[in-house]
Amino acid sequence: METSSRIAQRNREKEPYVHASCFYGRHAWGKQNFGKQFSMLAVTDVHRSADNLAAAVDYLNYQDALDCGICLGDIHGSNFSETDGVWYTECVLNSRKPFYTVIGNHDVGNSIRAEISGTSRQAFEKFILPTAPVMNGVTCERPYYAVRFDDYRLVMICLDGYDAPDVRDGNGDFCIDRGEVLFSQAQLDWLADTMLNIPCGYHLLICLHSFPYGAVPVDSSWTQKNLYLPDGSSFYGENMSYIEQKTSYGDAAPLADLVNVWKKGTALKADYAPIAHKDILPTLHIHADFSGRGTGIFCAYLMGHYHCDLVMRCRKYPDQNAIALAPTALDDWQNYCCDLPRVRGSVSEDCVTVVSVCTDFRQIRLVRLGSDVTFDMRERKPIVIPY
Repeated sequence: METSSRIAQRNREKEPYVHASCFYGRHAWGKQNFGKQFSMLAVTDVHRSADNLAAAVDYLNYQDALDCGICLGDIHGSNFSETDGVWYTECVLNSRKPFYTVIGNHDVGNSIRAEISGTSRQAFEKFILPTAPVMNGVTCERPYYAVRFDDYRLVMICLDGYDAPDVRDGNGDFCIDRGEVLFSQAQLDWLADTMLNIPCGYHLLICLHSFPYGAVPVDSSWTQKNLYLPDGSSFYGENMSYIEQKTSYGDAAPLADLVNVWKKGTALKADYAPIAHKDILPTLHIHADFSGRGTGIFCAYLMGHYHCDLVMRCRKYPDQNAIALAPTALDDWQNYCCDLPRVRGSVSEDCVTVVSVCTDFRQIRLVRLGSDVTFDMRERKPIVIPY
């Protein structure tokens, strides 16, 4: 098929893998019956690489097997005030398929400074609300929302991980860094209610920008082995043995706790008191009872943020998958942490991922388009992750 999509043209050898990830087949009585499974094109950490985002949208329009697209956050380069969101909106509205957006830490400023930071509500109005025409009818009133894909028995929940209260000091600056991963009581209440109302037999995929709890990378062709930072420092573990981000609630893991009881079909009554910013942050409460609903089927947390390809397990609940994807951004941003060399004008110029969820066989399938060979000559081979 002739196409203007540069990603399609440069990745022709990946076409069979894309189709294999988006479909499944059964052989019975000499006949081959193929079924479609949920498949989306994921970009993350765009960091103002408008050309790379446009190329991803072109590919989404080209590839009939894909159901939708998603940006997993960090649309801005560095901070909230850097530029308006018109370039992002214009690009996303070119999509002929549903396209969803998650807010990242750089989209709210990643700082306490008021002149370069914004609230989650402001980021929502800048990046998500203007793209409502391609959100497939989702009623989106806040920077977290749920999407049902009934044909696949799948619910995708997109969360806002930077839901800190808008409390300012005497200079007008934020009292809590806008880059800290926090969930408000309102969002946790909404999440518990949304999960309670997921139909039985449906599978749950949670998309957010970063995972606020300890996670252990799983050895795979998709898991980055080494960390690349200009100064050699990192909040990641030695030799990528664990991933962790500290929050004002310490080791508390309300999101993972909630997913755990939803999976088991049990109840949770827990309180989470802050260990920092005690004068600002409330004690969070989760009162959720899924015993009348029955057990749930959890796929994974899907995210960006780390600028690494990682397949992980939640440290507290090893049966919870967490998947991070390398950045779509080109030039300086992709050099932060990532082990993929990117050369403009070559196939490695792009970095997008086909993410498929096969609810019949309980599998997540990943196919990288664009940059897929690491500095140490390992290949990001297409991978199947059971759940």
